[in-house]
Amino acid sequence: MSPPDLRPGHLRAEVPVHIPETSVPPKVPPMVQRVTEVVGSDRESFANAVQNAVTTASKTLRGLKWFRVAELEGSIDGDKVSEFRALVRIYFDYDSKP
Repeated sequence: MSPPDLRPGHLRAEVPVHIPETSVPPKVPPMVQRVTEVVGSDRESFANAVQNAVTTASKTLRGLKWFRVAELEGSIDGDKVSEFRALVRIYFDYDSKP
């Protein structure tokens, strides 16, 4: 393999790639999850508002897996941001046990 031509507009990389002919994707078990929406707030940041939402939800919900921030908003006092709020959708395992 010759060294690459590094002049502008001539960059080309040749990298050998091995792709198995009989690659079978792993089996993924069926999954059912529930979703709940929680609003977290904080006076310092949106990140802290999200963390507060997750921390509070984890006190009463089991099997939390992931979250999605649906909305961000805040309060203004004069010319300063006084509060950050985050609407967080939290996904968790569905508990089918009675």
